Formats: sequence, structure tokens, C-alpha cells
Amino acid sequence: MTLQAPVLTPYQAQLRQAHRLRQQKFARAACKARLSKPQIEVMDRPPLWKTAQIAFDAHVRAYQLHLANRLVRPEVLYLKQRCAELHIPYREVIGKNALKPVVEARRLIMWEIREKFGLSYADVGRAFGRDQSTAISAIQTVEARRGLKR
Repeated sequence: MTLQAPVLTPYQAQLRQAHRLRQQKFARAACKARLSKPQIEVMDRPPLWKTAQIAFDAHVRAYQLHLANRLVRPEVLYLKQRCAELHIPYREVIGKNALKPVVEARRLIMWEIREKFGLSYADVGRAFGRDQSTAISAIQTVEARRGLKR
């Protein structure tokens, strides 16, 4: 069995020729780029990071401070205590777990924290790693079930 070259239409032949020309053009440009020496830009003055004291890890320190603060906030301590009392792991309550018992506990504790500490919805949500709309929804759900009105 012998292989025969496919018969190309004039348009296909034109496309193939244009493709070959582009390949040759890019190959020449790549060869030229390899042969040329890189241009080094010389500055009159040293860069700012060499002349001034700049803390490159300031964001890391700020995040560490945020984590340390989060561990000693009273609402977070209360949250951990309530999780222990309800026999639901703290990580599941602040995590993405959507099982009904965990969601119910999360809503209840959000409502309790709002009542006990008088925090804003944003602060309540932040204690759980969520935004204020989630906290508003959870607290209104608990209030509706208990028949409470604001």
C-alpha cells in the first residue's frame, strides 16, 4: 500500500505557503534574538529599595498580627466554647461545611454572638470567615424561628 500526497485546492496551497513563510520569518527572528546581546539599562541613581529602609514582608507581619488578634477576640473565644458545648468541631463551623446540623449550629451561634456582644453584622460574619450578608441571613432566620422581631 503506497501513500499518496493529498490533492490540495488552490486556496489550501495558498494557506500552506503563507504558513511556511510565517514559520521562516519567526525562525529568523528567534535566531537573531539568540545572537544579539541583551541590552543592559544603566540608571543614574540606585533603586529606591537600596537607599531606603523598605520592609518587604510588612504584609506578612500584618497578616500574622491579624491571626493573633483573631485568636484572642472575645467573640471567637465564645464561638469556640459554644462549639465544644454543642459537640461540633470549630473548624466545621467556620468552614464550608453545609450539613444541616452544622448550619443550624452556625446560625444559632451567630445570633448568640450578635445578642451577647452587640457586634455589627460585618463583625459577626468576620468571626466566622463570612461576609455580612451571610450573617444577616443567619440571624434573621433564627429570629424568625423564635418569633423575635427587631
